[in-house]
Amino acid sequence: MTHGVQVVFDIGGTNTRVAIVSEDTLGEVHTFKTSNTPEEGLGVLSREIKKMVGAKNVSALCGDIAGIVKDGVIFVSPNLPKWNRTNIAEELRRAFGGIPTTLFNDAELVALGEYFYGAGKNEKNMLYITVSTGVGGVHIVHGKVNRGTYNAELGHQIIKDDMELESLVSGTAVAKKYGVHPKDLDSKDALCGLADLLAIGLYNTTLHFTPEVIVLGGSMILGKNAIPVDRVQVRLEEMVKKYYPTSPRIKLAQLGDQGGLYGGLAYLVHHSFDKER
Repeated sequence: MTHGVQVVFDIGGTNTRVAIVSEDTLGEVHTFKTSNTPEEGLGVLSREIKKMVGAKNVSALCGDIAGIVKDGVIFVSPNLPKWNRTNIAEELRRAFGGIPTTLFNDAELVALGEYFYGAGKNEKNMLYITVSTGVGGVHIVHGKVNRGTYNAELGHQIIKDDMELESLVSGTAVAKKYGVHPKDLDSKDALCGLADLLAIGLYNTTLHFTPEVIVLGGSMILGKNAIPVDRVQVRLEEMVKKYYPTSPRIKLAQLGDQGGLYGGLAYLVHHSFDKER
């Protein structure tokens, strides 16, 4: 007799991660290289899942990929351009006999993971911002993604002189401006300047969403020679107090590379598939 299991996946630019959901926990995480073509990548993903579950049936899938995602389709992938316009959810749904399959933008699932299992646990209104190679962000209210027609692109807000937040504080921006890998940028003045620019982005976003807490993740926040978060908090408070009696608290993300998998777990455990993504 076979039993249905739920599976979560995270399609990254370099690696893909997969895990079986067991009640309210993740099983062992399997990691393998991501192919630059969707045909090969989804084929490997399907085979890996089938190998993991063995004789059991897969009853639901939930996963993510970086980029613009709508109705299971990745429209613009910054890391995997050959995957653009691929209906990932439908391809996987067919591979597993029509089971419910849901695809999110990667920041959305990481945000859900942090909300239920990480730094945002026990919060009601949380904003998640990742500052890494790029900048992304997601607003979570009472355990649900506050989403419009498409996923939010908070990194592309204009900060100064027609320049976007991502082009000012991301790892890519740092490497371009200073000619070094971000982890090697040890100038206090430069890091404080990045903190001030990030604070402006958080201020703009606070005016839009008024979160109780902002969870910051990504290599520019958690890595070596990181942006000083204490300074970001002070600068944010200075700006916000003009309009609100309190400022959002800033916390550091806790789930690391498995944030997207925990987000998939959160979605499967705490949400239904009434409206598939």
